Amino acid sequence: MRRFGVKVKKLFYPVASIILVVSGLFIYLWSHITVLEKGYHFNILKKEYEGLKENNKQLKLEKAKLSSLEGVEKIAREKLGLIHPSDDQMIPVIIDEPNQSINTYTLEGHRDFHSGHR
Repeated sequence: MRRFGVKVKKLFYPVASIILVVSGLFIYLWSHITVLEKGYHFNILKKEYEGLKENNKQLKLEKAKLSSLEGVEKIAREKLGLIHPSDDQMIPVIIDEPNQSINTYTLEGHRDFHSGHR
């Protein structure tokens, strides 16, 4: 029996050393794999961010174009087929009070702007 105990003692240090080295290698590889994974994910997010930034720039340009009067007029003419009214289609409106809105007036023989009644 004593001989079995001596063999175990002789094998304990080499086996323990191998376990420690393997554990160290595992931790080292795991940390590097994790760093590589995070770097890969970071690059994907960076590319997505750059794409969104470019998209935002394009949307700002489009907003500026669409909010300008020339842009609105171009869309009205080209896409909606609208044209300027002729002189006989326009109704002159006289405002007596400077702060009163045109939309509050009911013109004789024409529809009330708010209610749609004549």
